[in-house]
Amino acid sequence: MFWKRREVFKSIGAFLGGSLFGAASSTESEETQSKEPNSQKEKHPWADEETIFESYDIVVVGGGIAGFSAAISAARNGAEVALIHERSMLGGNSSSEVKLYPENATAHQVWIKECGIFDEIHVEERVRNHMPYREGKMNSIWDLTLYEWVLREPNITLFLNTHMHRVTMADPSTIESIYCIQLGSERTYVFSAPIFIDTSGDGVLAHRAGAETCWGREARSVYKEPLAPEEADEKTMGSTLFFRAWDMGFPVPFKRPFYAVELKSEEEFKGRSHSHIEGGYWWIEVGYPYHPIKDNNKIIHEAMCHLLGVWDHIKNHGDHGADNYGLEFVGTWPYKRECRRIMGDHVLTQQQLQDPQPMEDTVAFGDWFVDIHDRGILDRSGKPHPRPN
Repeated sequence: MFWKRREVFKSIGAFLGGSLFGAASSTESEETQSKEPNSQKEKHPWADEETIFESYDIVVVGGGIAGFSAAISAARNGAEVALIHERSMLGGNSSSEVKLYPENATAHQVWIKECGIFDEIHVEERVRNHMPYREGKMNSIWDLTLYEWVLREPNITLFLNTHMHRVTMADPSTIESIYCIQLGSERTYVFSAPIFIDTSGDGVLAHRAGAETCWGREARSVYKEPLAPEEADEKTMGSTLFFRAWDMGFPVPFKRPFYAVELKSEEEFKGRSHSHIEGGYWWIEVGYPYHPIKDNNKIIHEAMCHLLGVWDHIKNHGDHGADNYGLEFVGTWPYKRECRRIMGDHVLTQQQLQDPQPMEDTVAFGDWFVDIHDRGILDRSGKPHPRPN
């Protein structure tokens, strides 16, 4: 059975050889590559004599929950997998670097629970971890659980701190290879595979391969969606920075930094509950008019200014029960909600969410409700913040 599964992946690779994420499989051995540096140089003009060439059955770009799960599933079905992730720990938005927990996938509601690979790591992490499970409180036990699950799979080779920088195309619709830079080791890699999977979050692999992507909100006429705007625009939901506060058992003063926003009045917090102060708030969110990719660093700074302003309000303006709390963590990498959307063979629409029907090619299910934010923390209108729905 294991052998047959491996054959399935070979068949898939052959099928995708002419599609967007297919790639011409390299048949050159390491010996051949070392004997023919000129041919490699012609294919990869940015490579040098120290560039390492690797070939796999599947290359997954992005080590968040989606990429982590894809890599493990492929490896268990017999494929040799390279999992490439540009951060130092797995998990993406859920990592301790960002601290967004996977929420409803964890059985917080009676009729909602994901199974399979995610349930494996969720149960294991809950057994091991001493911290409550909620946004703003994800810690390194979660990171280590994900790391261990990857190490358990002999068919996965993990490349952390590795940034996918360029894509080489065999033809306009076929990926030949990707060029990556690994921080810390100062190594450069070229990865070839029959199949590439883009779980980068920003859709960066698909974008650089020339795939069709879309951005912002389509006009109502495109998919006949009642909730869509009359005219298309480039508005997206924003990115959040979380903080983590710790009860020290004695008073901890806080002085607002000069660059932080001053938020004295409770009027500026309408619809933004700030009673649970240990794990930060999803609504410290900065989006439009900033671009989630091009303005990423500006968003981080703007969110930081507001995060520290929120903490100053909690500590110094009104009784929030925060006298003994001090900041233990302030996020510096944002929890992104929206980015490029890769256009596939099927586009899920509002109508299908409201009246879901079984699909013939279903391979998985998700349990997250539709989450629409039309205001970020930059909005000072004083209107109550809409609840996600």
